[in-house]
Amino acid sequence: MQYKMLKKVSYCWILLCLAITTYGQTDCVADLVITDAVTSGQTSDQMVSNSISASNTIANGATANYQAGSFVLLTPGFQATEGSNTSITIAPCTGTSNARATSQTVELTNETLDISLYPNPTGGSFTVQIPAIKSTGLQLVEVYNLAGVLVYKKSVSAGEQVSIDLKNHTKGLYLVKYFLGKQGITKRVLYK
Repeated sequence: MQYKMLKKVSYCWILLCLAITTYGQTDCVADLVITDAVTSGQTSDQMVSNSISASNTIANGATANYQAGSFVLLTPGFQATEGSNTSITIAPCTGTSNARATSQTVELTNETLDISLYPNPTGGSFTVQIPAIKSTGLQLVEVYNLAGVLVYKKSVSAGEQVSIDLKNHTKGLYLVKYFLGKQGITKRVLYK
């Protein structure tokens, strides 16, 4: 008799978990750029519906769990040191992302930090429109291929239009990253 009651409680608990997971699916952010280090004793759990771009360090004794729906791009500067517990997974977003609450990441929700890319798709050359933001922070544009290789890098100023030529590179999907200090945003451009 006790066994049947325990089984029923476990079954109810599983249904509750499934209901919570389904509810959380709409709360995942689309893209995330992670630049801040995860220090010893800290845990950074990040779940997004599309992509994560990480250039941070995960220290000995730290835990980082990154899950993205499409891809995780580890850019120059990323390092999971010996003794860290690092997990990188490609899977659909199934719950609430804590990217908004952690000190390890910055989610850009301010529309003024958005960059424009055109034409997209491109035949090889495209323009990046930098937002006209008054800031004393370093502004930078980087372009990476999907293998994580940096193909373009330039310091930029507010309101600048940057012309980028990919004609000497292979056709495919590229990630354009814009940084304003420690904040960053990533967009995709298709070269076909």
